[in-house]
Amino acid sequence: MIISIVKEVVWTKLGDEVAILNPTTGTYFGLDPVGSRIWCLIAEGLAEDEMISTLISEYEVDEQRLRSDLRELIDQLAGKSLVTLSNEKEPPR
Repeated sequence: MIISIVKEVVWTKLGDEVAILNPTTGTYFGLDPVGSRIWCLIAEGLAEDEMISTLISEYEVDEQRLRSDLRELIDQLAGKSLVTLSNEKEPPR
């Protein structure tokens, strides 16, 4: 699955956290350090499985727990119109 940041969304890193704003919807969202790392991986265009591999190598975490937590965060971001989800092989340009 490809996760893409919505075109209108603006974001910035503040230390080890990320602040996200969708000016179209007025949605503001803040992420803690781990969520911020995931957001940066999304911004890099990594697919979900690539994110899992990267995060497992960076954090001591159970893969099943990571998959569950990642899916929960992605669903929250999609529900707030901050990202879109696609089954395409390549992220939309």
